[in-house]
Amino acid sequence: MFSQQVFNQLIKKRKKNLISKIIIRLLEILRDLLIKFNSKRLVRYELDGFDILIPLKHDLPIIKRIFPFYNSNIGRTARYLKEKYSEFQAVDVGANIGDTAIIIKSQIDVPILCVEGDKFYFDLLKKNTANLKNIVYDNSFVGTDEKVEINFLNYKGSARLAVNEKPNQTIEFKSLINIVSSYKGFDNIKFLKIDTDGFDCKIIRENVGFIEKFKPVIFFEYDPYFLDLNKENGLTVFQTLLGLGYNKALIYNNTGEFLLSLTLSNKQLLEELHLYYSGRQSDMYMDICVFHSEDNDLAERIRILEMDLFGSYKLFNI
Repeated sequence: MFSQQVFNQLIKKRKKNLISKIIIRLLEILRDLLIKFNSKRLVRYELDGFDILIPLKHDLPIIKRIFPFYNSNIGRTARYLKEKYSEFQAVDVGANIGDTAIIIKSQIDVPILCVEGDKFYFDLLKKNTANLKNIVYDNSFVGTDEKVEINFLNYKGSARLAVNEKPNQTIEFKSLINIVSSYKGFDNIKFLKIDTDGFDCKIIRENVGFIEKFKPVIFFEYDPYFLDLNKENGLTVFQTLLGLGYNKALIYNNTGEFLLSLTLSNKQLLEELHLYYSGRQSDMYMDICVFHSEDNDLAERIRILEMDLFGSYKLFNI
């Protein structure tokens, strides 16, 4: 199929020279034309040894071609958690096409509750993870238990909610407590991943009951671009987390590389990081992994392991 051929050539690793740049640009133009005629066109892609279906418009394969560590920190975090919590479950909010579940499962077999609101991506999520064990699925949008008139938009390889644009449909939101209560066995949740294009901080603030109950390690996206679009003051989430007993955080570039660690009481550094990632049109943002004070030991253990990993990688590749 022509779409698959274009996709295969686009994600192929090439030498960094002018000819490669020209070829990639031509392939990007072809890809955009194919998407224009069918925005839901699917291609096959191998992710961490798993053969999956992915929308041609999805940027994951292109990002991983350029940044091999992209999202791998999520899988490592789950694996590190196993050292302290021998039996735990994970919740994946914004599960998309199942890529996070696959990345985690490639590292460790842990029960995962995958929550995805968009029906198109939810169906792909189920197809792509059908051969994996210990996964349950919930087709919901996470927030407070209410119905909201909102604008629902497709964005590259995802879908997002735009609160400040004219509503195009009514969406029912569910709290994490109510979602989790529908599934047996999810009573020791120690890992919560959130990736919802600007709603991550809002989801944390609106689900304090869930967080108070389980005190999970929370891995979430912090993108000032999307936060600004939704008129969100993202920095307030850190005060919320402090109030819930969270203390330490590991900061990653959105491309997956470890950047630094900090305590959530360091308001000045958080403000400086927010400023640094602002105005970048979502090309650059932070992924943040936060730890309850009861897991200070785990935060320090993971910090050391991540420093060792990236220190060795950078030395090897100089």
